[in-house]
Amino acid sequence: MVVTGLSGEHARNYRLAESGNMPATLTINRRPLQVVTDPIALIYGDTSGGRGLGENPLPVLKGVLPGDEVQLTGEGFYRVQKDPEDTYPRAGLDIPVGHYFILAYSDREIPLTGRDSANYVLHGASVPEISLEVRPKPITYTITVPSFEYGDPDFPTAVQVTLNGLVPGDAVESELDFWRDGTPWEWSPLPDVGDYTVALRTLTGPAAGNYVLAETGNTIGQFSVIPRLINPSLSSYDSVYGDPVLVDFEQGVKLQIGVRLDDGTIIKLPDAGNYNGKAVVAELVGDYAYRYRLPAPDERNTGNLWVQKRPVTGLSQALWGTKPVRGVSASSARDDPVHQAG
Repeated sequence: MVVTGLSGEHARNYRLAESGNMPATLTINRRPLQVVTDPIALIYGDTSGGRGLGENPLPVLKGVLPGDEVQLTGEGFYRVQKDPEDTYPRAGLDIPVGHYFILAYSDREIPLTGRDSANYVLHGASVPEISLEVRPKPITYTITVPSFEYGDPDFPTAVQVTLNGLVPGDAVESELDFWRDGTPWEWSPLPDVGDYTVALRTLTGPAAGNYVLAETGNTIGQFSVIPRLINPSLSSYDSVYGDPVLVDFEQGVKLQIGVRLDDGTIIKLPDAGNYNGKAVVAELVGDYAYRYRLPAPDERNTGNLWVQKRPVTGLSQALWGTKPVRGVSASSARDDPVHQAG
């Protein structure tokens, strides 16, 4: 090091001699650094700071002069020790949720990077144990289910659950809760007619422990199972006037056969007669009839119905010396007013 000029209030009164000057040696030592020892908290899957999935976060250096560029490198710094009290029952593409301790790789000098890294030094012996806590990532869900007719075979595969915010590639599934008309309903591939609600109960799968369901932002599923439209084919039927014609359809469901008049009116118990091509399903009856519905009267399949006259027995009663009284021995169908002539 040599003196190249003079400065100060009285510098103008002096000048450097051309000879007799003695150069000196100046040594600039590297500036020692430390790390911030505050615990590090990390949300699983968060790469907003440039950290890659599976990479441990780097502690912050303390002592770097303003404007200088100096960084730690994970390769030369890290030794990660698991907390013995944490079982870590999780697997995922990022550091599994849990508690860890970060330690310097060795007590010797730790490599630094950056434009000004040659001016600094960090000794491993000066780096204390640093706590690292990886916390679960909050995610939301969206459930979509279309409405169905009763008995639709596509229902079991139609419940779609979307987990929003998963790290791509993580194996996470869901278990669902169902309610029918406000009452808890146990899953079945053949849901009954009614209004349903679906919500996510819990997360499952190898990486599920790295996530937690957010308290807001979730979309439950809502759908309806409506009565199934049926239009049974009919054949020929015989009946007696006043007796309903009931045909088995399914367990708990019968078809009541009636007659469709020319004006479209459907009669459940028609008058005696031959109704070729006019018989239709007038009504569904039975405990489970609510599961089905019929098309409009003019769209229903037709068949044949022969309604026979209802037999009745006439009788005469008289006392000795009185006029005989004539009547009908049995009640006529539908309480029709029927009288014996003569």
